[in-house]
Amino acid sequence: MCRDRSAHCQPSGNEWAPSLAAVGRGAIEQAPLDEAEKALLRFALLLTREPYRNTPEEVQKLRDAGWTEPQIAEAVYITAMFAFFNRVANGFGLASPGYFEMDGREDPLAGHIPPVGTGVPGTD
Repeated sequence: MCRDRSAHCQPSGNEWAPSLAAVGRGAIEQAPLDEAEKALLRFALLLTREPYRNTPEEVQKLRDAGWTEPQIAEAVYITAMFAFFNRVANGFGLASPGYFEMDGREDPLAGHIPPVGTGVPGTD
């Protein structure tokens, strides 16, 4: 993962699959990521599972890890939007649209992360 949007940060192929799969299983600490990235993911997990436990100290941990105010705000927005999308998909019982398959590619996370709506903890 990268902190900026430069060309070298764009993944090619399945190089991010191990990190994403580990995170999808809730194994943030085992993911091959640096400590700043893990701090951001722990924060996103907190916002997803126990948002009422967020405190100014939690946000300060991100600043201390080197994240800027705009990056922290973006993480909050993205976390909130994914929670929203997942709840809409679950509420309507929507199946995966199969975007990778439509494009003739294999989903790099297939078999690593259960699909939304399967009742598996962490996919809601």
